[in-house]
Amino acid sequence: MMMETLLLKNKYNIIGLIILSLVFFNISYGQEIKEQEEMQSDTAKFARKINLKEVSVFGSATRSRNNEYIYRSESAKSLVTVLGETDVIRYISTLPGVSQGVEGGLGYFVRGGNSSNNIIELDEVPVYGSTHIFGLFSSFHPDIVKSIDFRTGGIPASSGDFLASIAQISTIQPDRDKYHATLSLSPYMLGISANGYIPNTKIGIVSAARVSLLRPEYLLVKAITKTDTDINPQVADFYLKVNYKIDERNTIISSGYISNDYFGFSFEESDIAMNWGSRFLRLAWDHKVSSTVNIHTFAYFNNFYSGQSQKYYDSEGELSSALSVHSALKEGLFKSSVLINKNQLTLNTGVSAKFRQYLPASEKELVNQANTTFFADTLNTQLYTVFFDLNYKPSERVTANLGLRQSYYSTVNNRLWLTDLRLNAMYQFNEHSGFEMSYDLMSQTNHTLEGLASGWAIDLMVPADNNFRPEISNQIYTGGYWTSSKFMMSAGIYYKYMNNLVRYKNSTNMFGVQNTNWYDEVVIGSGYSYGLELRLEKGGENWNTAFSYTLSKTTRQYAELNNGNPYPFKFDRTHLINLTSQWRVKKELQKEQLLNATVSFLSGHFETLPIAVYEGVELPYWDLIGGNYTNVLMDENSYYRQLMSSVNGYRLPSYFRVDIGYTFKKKKKKYTRELTVGFFNVLNTKNPYLIFYDNFTWKQLSIFPIIPSIQWLIEF
Repeated sequence: MMMETLLLKNKYNIIGLIILSLVFFNISYGQEIKEQEEMQSDTAKFARKINLKEVSVFGSATRSRNNEYIYRSESAKSLVTVLGETDVIRYISTLPGVSQGVEGGLGYFVRGGNSSNNIIELDEVPVYGSTHIFGLFSSFHPDIVKSIDFRTGGIPASSGDFLASIAQISTIQPDRDKYHATLSLSPYMLGISANGYIPNTKIGIVSAARVSLLRPEYLLVKAITKTDTDINPQVADFYLKVNYKIDERNTIISSGYISNDYFGFSFEESDIAMNWGSRFLRLAWDHKVSSTVNIHTFAYFNNFYSGQSQKYYDSEGELSSALSVHSALKEGLFKSSVLINKNQLTLNTGVSAKFRQYLPASEKELVNQANTTFFADTLNTQLYTVFFDLNYKPSERVTANLGLRQSYYSTVNNRLWLTDLRLNAMYQFNEHSGFEMSYDLMSQTNHTLEGLASGWAIDLMVPADNNFRPEISNQIYTGGYWTSSKFMMSAGIYYKYMNNLVRYKNSTNMFGVQNTNWYDEVVIGSGYSYGLELRLEKGGENWNTAFSYTLSKTTRQYAELNNGNPYPFKFDRTHLINLTSQWRVKKELQKEQLLNATVSFLSGHFETLPIAVYEGVELPYWDLIGGNYTNVLMDENSYYRQLMSSVNGYRLPSYFRVDIGYTFKKKKKKYTRELTVGFFNVLNTKNPYLIFYDNFTWKQLSIFPIIPSIQWLIEF
């Protein structure tokens, strides 16, 4: 099996397959029932309504508590990104309790959890490979996104199989009155989108696609510079949703999604390639039984894949050695739920069945002196779940929620029951303020081996079993909020304990030559996290801003690491401060100008560093191996050893960054033009990613200097 979809070249064939599949199965859809849009499978969206005054934020509507943040895609446009692409997921990194991973990337860590403990859902389907270009921006076209519901606690039992957070992306509905289309262009991506109804039918369509311009741009540079080095970056994503409203009581919705990244690098006598992506097909049926009863049923097939390869050639161009590793996760799910709303009670109950096939390093090829070795490993799991969420609102001031999720998890050699419990209570002192408490007991049946802890898609996904049991977390949160017509403030504290966390013994991942089995490279342990979270927001017609602060501490403990003693989590940042602001600088009848600014201050992350060097004992015949003498570097490494600090025993200096963007909008009769110019890290701050000792000097590596960006958009 060659690297799965190394070929972005066939992206049009894949897109065609999705469209043909939709036609073949006659999957047609219409606009969702308005009441069901307000009463999604998430009970809290229907039942946990707080009588708060709406915050007036121009261009965006948000709802915030420290356990839940709902924001629209317009909020993401106020953030400057590394490549200038609008990113609906990046806004999450500015919220309380969220620790940033690698600078500029989308890897984030919520309340002490791993990056893999977060779930991002598009149309209720988990997207495991959700980033482009090594995590620099997400694979979701912003024009298809209506809103994002991000939860870190008080999570309904209808959602599960994760430990830290869930981001549910709701897509827009086709416009019945007219067609909409957009075209966006930046130095990196070309994007298009369209939505509307087919004339004289009940069929509505939402579609969007993006493709990278990096490959043709590099070929132009290569032709000008006459370089022999070949770089082949290819990026694309595609989304299609078709709605068919059968009648006032029945609506069918189908959607399909593809994202693919390929990066190839050829230099002198070596070839390196990486590939990752996701794709899914989903079919849903919404049935309105009565004004108080709704049934929501859907099924999907989901596929995440990744691969890496290295090839080396001799002076005559013959392959001398090669190594390739390919992994995949195939997932199918059926879920049906009933939402009943009557008087003071709201009940959301249902069942689901999830089937997974893991292929961790399923195809591992080693070529050396004409010898080829394959290692294959395919693992199947099933997860059957019954859940209910009960909401009780005896008065306007009091709301209580009870959620129970009972699952039966099955693998080849493992059978066990998992119980998730969710409790949430809210009390409103008055129209403007209230108090909230929540408890979340959650489980996760897959482990992600995060080699670089950066949150990108090459990480290895493996199932829980008897040796590496499902991950478990217990989280308690309590806090309060206050709001007015223009201001919102929330504050709270949390405590979380996590067990059965899996990680690599060291930073070497499955790509190593000697790592023939991932079982041999990982350990299992526990961790805890606690902290204080604060959020302030100010909304208005011409100026809106948001300030987030987190004070936290997170540790990990593994019997095989750090002599069994607890140590700081790599991205345990004591202080997290994020400030985002948007000003309407100019407003005329047909013109508008916006100034966006983001300020981030974070405590430095932790590293394990060499703190001393000592001389080893010379072994007999050490310099003679197979008849060949070792080179100087091998000889030095043979006799000298580094003494390492305790695990994550050194904290890097604090991180500070300022981003600025400016947007010009001009409205015409039939279209709107928009030009955005941005500067990521406008102060050119040299933030440390790592430090190392070289030539008797400590040196610092920084990733991103000041980076300008530009994007042009036209909307019809």
